[in-house]
Amino acid sequence: MAKFLNTSATNYFLEELIKTARARLIIISPFLKLNTRIKELLEDKNRMKLDIRIVYGKNELQPKEINWLKGLEYVRTSFCQNLHAKCYVNEQVAIITSLNLYEFSQVNNNEMGVFIDRTQEPELYRDTLEEVQRLIRISDEIRVSVENVAKVEKAAAPPPAKVKNYKKLTTPRLAKERGLRTAVLLQQLAASGFVTGEGKQWQLTEKGKAAGGELRHSRKYGPFILWPKDINTHAPPPAKVKNYKKLTTSRLAKKRGLRTAVLLQQLAASGFVTGEGKQWQLTEKGKAAGGELRHSRKYGPFILWPKDINTQS
Repeated sequence: MAKFLNTSATNYFLEELIKTARARLIIISPFLKLNTRIKELLEDKNRMKLDIRIVYGKNELQPKEINWLKGLEYVRTSFCQNLHAKCYVNEQVAIITSLNLYEFSQVNNNEMGVFIDRTQEPELYRDTLEEVQRLIRISDEIRVSVENVAKVEKAAAPPPAKVKNYKKLTTPRLAKERGLRTAVLLQQLAASGFVTGEGKQWQLTEKGKAAGGELRHSRKYGPFILWPKDINTHAPPPAKVKNYKKLTTSRLAKKRGLRTAVLLQQLAASGFVTGEGKQWQLTEKGKAAGGELRHSRKYGPFILWPKDINTQS
């Protein structure tokens, strides 16, 4: 059954939740300012190539904090507007609590929480995970640091005269008109092929020019881009992939909407592979299920799987 946690117990079980994560780690916290211990645990999980999602809701990240997060390859950070929930989840347990992942909160505040074990409370754990995944879906994934976004806005937004009904807008003004963060709009423009690069290095492409983008210069702010107000920033659907009968592990994971590390954990739990990291080995059970070991001169050994293989152990 669910377990009540006081302040010290919440901090203890939170560390244990991060330490024992093997396939998935989700952190939901409006405020995000990590202490040294939590950073060490997350760095360790990043080295293990764990799928880590962090959702925060207050735009108070410092450049030092942001650049540290950017250095963690397997950590994906999202911004969720009006977020107030605090929840921490791995593949086995969850904690719903008043505790923010914030240094002050972890040291000075009186907190409460509830610890949920998936084996003892499967329905409660499932309901918690479904709500956490909903929050992830409605969040904007941050791919450009706030520090870089500030620089982009400064470079791209010379203060224009107050003229109504502009036919073309700067990137930050267009983002504001559409109710988006500038970083999100830049990612849409990049996905559509209208710009390339990042930070101060966004460049207008020929495709962007054809769509109406104009490169302008300001003595004070340098180069910036103007866009038509009605520009379509939705990228075209990806080209259709051939209907392969068998897929590599990474391609199969992508088809199922999983990270490769998560699919490998499922394959291992089903007894189809053994090992970890680069040392995964195809088992006899895996061969019987249709797995095939192949070799490439460039990439070495790899495994092909039937598209409909059942990885639920």
